[in-house]
Amino acid sequence: IMKRNVRLVGEDRNTTIIKAKFGGPAVFFNDNDNASLENFTIIKGGGFRTDYGYGYAGGAVALLYSENVLIKNCTIKEVFSIELPFAALVLLSSDCIVKNCILEENLGFRSGAVYCDRYSSLQMDKSLIRNNEMFGNYSQSGILYIDGANLKLIDCAFENNQFEISPTSNVIFFFSEKSLTV
Repeated sequence: IMKRNVRLVGEDRNTTIIKAKFGGPAVFFNDNDNASLENFTIIKGGGFRTDYGYGYAGGAVALLYSENVLIKNCTIKEVFSIELPFAALVLLSSDCIVKNCILEENLGFRSGAVYCDRYSSLQMDKSLIRNNEMFGNYSQSGILYIDGANLKLIDCAFENNQFEISPTSNVIFFFSEKSLTV
């Protein structure tokens, strides 16, 4: 999606389902400001080629150079990522509010549910992050991988997230964070 002020609204997150293959994100906001994604279940997703410096990045929902994006009443699940910056939700130079969402059953290398880079801001409000699994024997890893971004968590719950191998893994990993508000 490469337009401004796009609003994608499903009827109900339990019945409106977007199922992607692993070849690219199910929903990709590229240079899209004031957009919203509401009332969907998004299953699977993969990477995309970017000149951003990573080569490939992505997940089920990916934002690149997008501001003021709202993701509301969505479930994002069953994403498998093999490297950074891959996760169920990926923010690269973007600002996003995630409200009343569920991120579940995602499996990732060093990052399971969220990857957010240093030029991004993420606010999660009344969201549930559960049953995600992260693999890789790295101390710099977490279900939420926050690479210098601004992060604000309001009434969020983390349940039954698993870490394979590394006992030093974190639910939230901060790599030179800018700010954290809980």
